[in-house]
Amino acid sequence: MLSIIPETLSMEEDVKCFTMLSKKHNAEVVITDNYHFTDDYLKYLRQNLRVIVSIDDIAETFFCSDILINQNINATKEIYHGKISNGTKLFLGPRYAILGSEFCSYHSLEREFDTVKKVLVTLGGVDFENQTLSVLRALDKVEEDFSVTVVLGVSNPHMEELVSFAESSQRAIMVLVNVNNMAELMYNADMAISASGSTSWELCCVGLPIIMMALADNQRNIGERLSEAGISINLGWFNDVTDTMIQESVKSLISDQQLRVSMRERGKTLVDGNGAARIADEIEMLIA
Repeated sequence: MLSIIPETLSMEEDVKCFTMLSKKHNAEVVITDNYHFTDDYLKYLRQNLRVIVSIDDIAETFFCSDILINQNINATKEIYHGKISNGTKLFLGPRYAILGSEFCSYHSLEREFDTVKKVLVTLGGVDFENQTLSVLRALDKVEEDFSVTVVLGVSNPHMEELVSFAESSQRAIMVLVNVNNMAELMYNADMAISASGSTSWELCCVGLPIIMMALADNQRNIGERLSEAGISINLGWFNDVTDTMIQESVKSLISDQQLRVSMRERGKTLVDGNGAARIADEIEMLIA
């Protein structure tokens, strides 16, 4: 059941409203996933709930949570020094990436990477800067023969322009909106061009070679670390990415089957898709 708390409430009113909802539904656990949850807010929640689980990736506040999850590859205990309660359990790194069960299912499937026939482009749900169009224009100039599947969020403001470009392109480009089969689309592709955000863990789990770029500040380090681990080709900050960089990266992956296979295996080793199950087991032990 979905309940929406108005954003205009004060912190005290917000907590009271949240507490009423938790009692109404006999909730024992709350999971927070928002940069606006302060130490004081979590302390208020602590008075009324048995278990608090917090999801974070910036380490900029104090957490009195029972469990703190940071699924990023650069997450370390050191960044939370002095920022957690004595009893807080830390679950750090892609081992605890919270993915849908469908990604775990595709993780166990094997496939051949003989040739590149399909490229998946997924650059976030909104993509305000329309980097997707820049990528499609660059791919249009690549001589190699492959089709492109583009996945957009329903709120993408450039949808009409992207559909128009796809229809006029000599390359086969399929534009999909608000899909519910992302794991399947990833599995059926041969490489991906993606933002270096949370989608990275899904791509790793399925085993798809990745060319990535950062569309937000908190994505920069992910791209750098995955590149260092031999899992992706990192193009860096999106404003610095040129057509030539995209084209050369695509051509290098197309021509190097061994590299594609290596990236696939390294990604699947890093993310096995069982992060949500591991966290659920820990929560069950806390409330048992």
